[in-house]
Amino acid sequence: MHTLYPEITPRQHWMLAVGDGHELYVEEMGNPEGLPVLVLHGGPGAGCSPDSRRFFDPHVYRIVCFDQRGAGRSRPRGGLTANTTGHLLDDIELILAHLAIKRVTLFGGSWGATLALLFAIRHPMTVLGCILRGTFLGRPQDIDWLYQRGASDIYPSAWRDFLVPLTPQECADPIAGYTRIFSEATPFIRYQAARAWNLWETRLASRQPDLGSITDGSPSHDLAFATIEHHYVAHQCFIAPNAILDQAEMLATVPVELVHGVEDHVCPLAEARLLHASLRDARLTMIADGGHSARHPAMISALVEATRLMAARYGHGRDVRRK
Repeated sequence: MHTLYPEITPRQHWMLAVGDGHELYVEEMGNPEGLPVLVLHGGPGAGCSPDSRRFFDPHVYRIVCFDQRGAGRSRPRGGLTANTTGHLLDDIELILAHLAIKRVTLFGGSWGATLALLFAIRHPMTVLGCILRGTFLGRPQDIDWLYQRGASDIYPSAWRDFLVPLTPQECADPIAGYTRIFSEATPFIRYQAARAWNLWETRLASRQPDLGSITDGSPSHDLAFATIEHHYVAHQCFIAPNAILDQAEMLATVPVELVHGVEDHVCPLAEARLLHASLRDARLTMIADGGHSARHPAMISALVEATRLMAARYGHGRDVRRK
């Protein structure tokens, strides 16, 4: 079984101006001559964590991580102006151009997987391959599962806590209720609502109803994460209802490694199965007791193996054959 590679510090990091008043935090580590990989974090709004760098052999990969618009260390924190899926895809283009990377591997989980697929659909000849965890297709039914009816039946107590900030009338449409709070309420009420929003996803991802927040616990981080994620789901992720599956033929030349927990209650396994069935060059690894979190030992092992396989496909690292 594989484990994470040792901790690694960025070789360089900087703020990249991408227009519309946004500056992105970008960092690079690993082998400057290695196989380029761009890490796409989830959320939207989560930001990259130090562990994001550790799925890759630093002697083999040129690792690039960044915080998407408004997320993590990017500025302005929580900024929603000019913050859509189209803007994020444009930002990826700018980062690759800034680093003179012509072809790249994409690594993403959850919303990061969504972005990776959409970018690969837009630029199939630029993408060497995708390594995806907890695939999220971003369809209306996928959003409804999380915020309307679906996951609520599995975690009824956590769902009741999610609804606490809302009026009884708003409980029928929680996303609209949170729209009112995040746009109209006092700062204190917004912070309380942000905690409730983030805690709901944390509980689903961890399958531990009593676990703390998905963020670092600071009010500003809680609010940025929740408001950005709400902004995207309230707008149906700024994509067409079936954007990824309807354009799956664009991925014909892109090898895709899918790793998905059977017990994923944020992004049900059915999403990964549908995507796998739509792709020509894809492998689906199902983790029997895995959920949505990338921290599960079997999930870590499968993702590290996927990075090793992708590197070997392009002549880097050990000589292994794709299963």
